[in-house]
Amino acid sequence: MTSPEWFDEDDSTSHSDSQTDSSESEIEPPQDSNGNYIYSFIEASRGFTRHEVYETCFLLRQKRLPAELAALILNHAQYWVDTTYQRGDGITITQDFGGRGGDERYLHTAPIGADGLTGLRPVKRVVFTIESRDQGWSSYPDEHGTYTGSWTWFEAQKGDPSILEEEEVASDGQQQDQHADNDARDPAELPLRPEGREIVRNIHAGKSWHKHVISWAADDEDHGEWVREIRRGEVIILSAHARFPGWANRVKSAKITVYTAAIR
Repeated sequence: MTSPEWFDEDDSTSHSDSQTDSSESEIEPPQDSNGNYIYSFIEASRGFTRHEVYETCFLLRQKRLPAELAALILNHAQYWVDTTYQRGDGITITQDFGGRGGDERYLHTAPIGADGLTGLRPVKRVVFTIESRDQGWSSYPDEHGTYTGSWTWFEAQKGDPSILEEEEVASDGQQQDQHADNDARDPAELPLRPEGREIVRNIHAGKSWHKHVISWAADDEDHGEWVREIRRGEVIILSAHARFPGWANRVKSAKITVYTAAIR
């Protein structure tokens, strides 16, 4: 597992891998049966450096505002610190006929809010930027170019940093169990979903790389509770998944940008 590279906006230089430009297809975001968009494709506003936040808070306090009110004003104005974690080496996720494989952790953050004066639950927004595609073909032409029937996707998990080591152990054990009873299990009976919150699926039989930008905010109706529950010191994990032989989740790059309140 390649360690994620990350930088804080306090730094002037990004430590990310260089990436080549790729063609990006335009496609209408997926909708539910009522015509509502399922995913948010809205770019988040830019974040601020920790120094900028502290300086602004100091200016507000100079006006004799209570610390609690100054923090409330900064939060209402979305005066948040943003930190980006990214990975740019490509991988391909597949599952064989025995049900082995199909799930891999691609990127994770450092412990969130471990420095600074953040509160217990400092995260205000999480933005996932994923460039990927599937195998580019399938036996269901009516679903090509849509998100329907797509069996390659991405999920997010959160938890104590120890979850990173626990996942490695669990993954090794799962591989051994699957090898042991491979002949006795029907691939169709294998679990379809690991434990995580779905971020987005690849476009079904997409012919080119596509970049999805998914923004989850603390005040969202769908994902707000998940964001609000992230505690100081926890990590966020982005994992890639594929189900059934023939399906391939080809990941080109990904970023996780975390917006946190620097003043509690």
